[in-house]
Amino acid sequence: MRASLFIAIVIVLVFCNSALADRTILADAYLDRLEGMWLGQLLGNYAGRQVEGLTTVLYEGPNPVNKPITDYQVQWNTILTGQYYTKTGALAGDTTKWLGDDDTCLEFLYAHSLQTKVSLSVAERTSLWTDNVSSSGLYIANRQAWYQINDHSLSAVQSGSVRHNINAGWAIDSQITTESLGAIAPGMRQQAANLSGDFGGITNSGYSLHAAQFYAAMYAEAPAMPVPNVETLVNKGLEVVPTGSWTREIVTKAQQLYQADLDDDGALNSWLNSRNEIISFAHQRGRDRVWVESPSNTGLTTLAILYGQGDFEDTVEYGVRGGEDSDCNPATAGGLIGMMKGANVILAELTTAGLDVSAIPQTYYDSSTVVGLPKSDWTTDEVLGIMQTAAEMQILNGGGTISGSGATRQYTIVDAGTGLDLVNTADVSDPDTGPGGLVGQVLALGGQVYVVVTRNGVVIADNDTNDRTDQNRLIDGVVDLTNNGVLPFDTYNGGTGARTDGYELHFDREVLFDQLVLHEGDIRPSGGGGGLSRDPTDPNYEPYGGYFTDLIVEVLHDGEWVEVDGLSLSEALDPYAYFQSIELSFAPITGEAIRVVGTSGGQRPYTSLTELVAVPEPATVTLLVFGGCVLLRRRRNRQTN
Repeated sequence: MRASLFIAIVIVLVFCNSALADRTILADAYLDRLEGMWLGQLLGNYAGRQVEGLTTVLYEGPNPVNKPITDYQVQWNTILTGQYYTKTGALAGDTTKWLGDDDTCLEFLYAHSLQTKVSLSVAERTSLWTDNVSSSGLYIANRQAWYQINDHSLSAVQSGSVRHNINAGWAIDSQITTESLGAIAPGMRQQAANLSGDFGGITNSGYSLHAAQFYAAMYAEAPAMPVPNVETLVNKGLEVVPTGSWTREIVTKAQQLYQADLDDDGALNSWLNSRNEIISFAHQRGRDRVWVESPSNTGLTTLAILYGQGDFEDTVEYGVRGGEDSDCNPATAGGLIGMMKGANVILAELTTAGLDVSAIPQTYYDSSTVVGLPKSDWTTDEVLGIMQTAAEMQILNGGGTISGSGATRQYTIVDAGTGLDLVNTADVSDPDTGPGGLVGQVLALGGQVYVVVTRNGVVIADNDTNDRTDQNRLIDGVVDLTNNGVLPFDTYNGGTGARTDGYELHFDREVLFDQLVLHEGDIRPSGGGGGLSRDPTDPNYEPYGGYFTDLIVEVLHDGEWVEVDGLSLSEALDPYAYFQSIELSFAPITGEAIRVVGTSGGQRPYTSLTELVAVPEPATVTLLVFGGCVLLRRRRNRQTN
């Protein structure tokens, strides 16, 4: 690969420090950055389409051979003419226009919707999806959001909730559809994070949404940097990512791998090792490896940005050869370099590298994913004009000003670089209080509690090296897994026979039980990867499982399992409401253990939980010690006036 080139082309970009540390940028210079961003995204997207999701690539010829994706060479002369090779090896595309997909169409739609308003309400974002988004060309969390909004009448907030969207918490969607929202908020990382949170929240929640905000913040900062520097840019983006977020861990890991490589001998020669380590790190918790998930792709994109060191061609190639979602990652990384350096610079770099940029298409086609707009073919100038108009709305709303005309027209942007109240930096970790409820109380007294999980009455082996099979996670006190990347426990083994699952809490003493809280986990959609884009409520696509269809509660009382009396549930069992938290209340009964037993649902029946909590009565539980045995007794206030 070539060393990073920064060709001396004068870009009229002027920064100045006023008493308020505001920054100014000439409108024409910003427009060049927008063009670089848009061109960078389109080229990056095309560069990886042939190998999206692949781990090996077939090189045809007299002696066809499969090579790892990490050896792939981007077909630059093809994509610069608006074409790309499909996975079957055929040429596709239209040399007069760019064919948009889910990587760019929603970005364009979102910028288009912000030409006259600085933000959209929940109702307006919901209407945007009912009026302007087609299910055609949508996948994973995007497709699930479409179902929830259009078929199930949920709002644009509910559609991205892990409660309703089976892919919202882990999938890549929001981080490939909201980069433009950072681009239209130059120098305003807070506003970029807010916008990407709003629009990205239509499809995603938690750490996968944090990745979208990370990208948007970098896109916002890129045109406001006096000296282009990718290391600084990644640090600026990371400032909007909450502590306790799995995304922060992934990005930090990528930074550490890059820095260790650089520090080793002053050169970058271990990209492949860093790439392999970031994938291993992203999947260390026992996740079912899916190439469209957020963590691995966020890490790979960060590596591409850092290892590319500001060179557009190198950055895109690292993004493609990293694999996984290898058209989205180079699109994000390439667009960022374009935003940082501008179209004039990246085109000059490609020309210097011996590539012909004269045939680059001059129109953009917003595919069938986007509907209901005045037209479907947009010239580059129209796309850039839409984004610049939206950006001017953001600048003025942020307290900035627009002055001058013609070549001297400039933006004054209120500096958001110091003293920034980045609301997203709050710690999203669950409080480190450890196990709760009766479990926590008994452990605090020096007692012991252990978990037993059964399948059809047979004890399931525990494996504390894998989240999915680590039974101690059921009493670790961590309920909300949307931010930390921890996976729910489940009993999945692929079997199709009828199943009864049981979750037992065993104490080393007798205690009083009258309430449990069942925190359910996620589901596995049927049909492998394709099932991720189907509506689970469609009876033709019943999920593999992850839920109870019925249940009872039993207590080990005087050596026998006894079903409790008066069981009531705070909400009904619902296979299509994920991560349910259901209170199970019943008549008081003492015993040494308690369990939930029920029929597991789905085509390959199993159940999934994040936590099982035995709840004591708040402030009314008395711990009585009798010869080493702790009895929990309910105190009732029977006083009368």
